[in-house]
Amino acid sequence: MAARGGGGRRRDAEEALTTAARRADDERAVAIVTATRAAVAVECGAPDEAVEHARATDPAALSPAARTRLLTVTATAAARLGDVPRAIGDLLEAEATAPLRLRLDPWVRELITALAHRAKHASPRFGDLLGLAERTGLRPDGRLT
Repeated sequence: MAARGGGGRRRDAEEALTTAARRADDERAVAIVTATRAAVAVECGAPDEAVEHARATDPAALSPAARTRLLTVTATAAARLGDVPRAIGDLLEAEATAPLRLRLDPWVRELITALAHRAKHASPRFGDLLGLAERTGLRPDGRLT
């Protein structure tokens, strides 16, 4: 499963993750490595691969902050795959897990803005997205309040 893009940086990340996976000696370490593989995949333009890695991650082995990060990764992957309701649901779950961490994340703010422009009023979860935008300090048009 090769990602489109990322070049040498993707290879370097995969090598580092392979080393980390070999050294992972408990469930938490394995979950962190797998979640990081999901993040690398989504950043390198492989949202399908990111979803696969996220599914393979044991969320119970992650701290609330790491679970929130994984959920923002899956939300990004869902958005890139065109599944806006899933992306919104993942963001809401992340907010329920670690509200402050989610609300202060600049990448999440960008994702919320992109989803708001993409979803408009067509998504059944648009109202949920607007509420989340408001709680993160964004106006419905995506600008800071």
